[in-house]
Amino acid sequence: MKLKSYFIGLIFCLTGCSENPKQSFYNLVNQNFLNFVDTTAYKTGRLIQIPNELINNLNLDKVCILVDAAFTSSKELNKSVLTMVCQENLKEFEDLVLSGKELNFDTIDISRINKKGKYALVNSRLAKEISCSAIAGKITFYKPYIAQSKAIIIFSISESSKSGYTNCWLFKKYNGNWENIKTIEIERW
Repeated sequence: MKLKSYFIGLIFCLTGCSENPKQSFYNLVNQNFLNFVDTTAYKTGRLIQIPNELINNLNLDKVCILVDAAFTSSKELNKSVLTMVCQENLKEFEDLVLSGKELNFDTIDISRINKKGKYALVNSRLAKEISCSAIAGKITFYKPYIAQSKAIIIFSISESSKSGYTNCWLFKKYNGNWENIKTIEIERW
């Protein structure tokens, strides 16, 4: 009887200790958010820097980044990601995209993104109701692909409909920690 209880406890521990894909998404974003957006906007008030522009050392108290609270899904973007990982000969990530391991939740809880540096994150739908020194730009996350040991996070950073880019970050889990192994630029506009 004790042996049976031991195995049941072990099974609960193993299943309870594994990280679910939703939690993995927030962990990945928190670990990499300042790498995604950079900190130059602290000084300039812009996520996208203009080449040869003198850096304006503005006195910015509160720099905001708008965040789409809903994941965006795009078949064209998924095709682009698949094409890029095939071109880079990343077979395991190709398999991840082809297996359709997209996350099963549709909205992002902005309050769970807590390693954001000095930025204030604001739901893009509430942009008119906020008070910021500057709105540096907007970040839009696309449905990520997350499996046990691999993940693909796709996001766009924009300042307007005429200025932005979409990147794809590939991660592998080593000894329980996610590490970025490749960054691929999908498009720039």
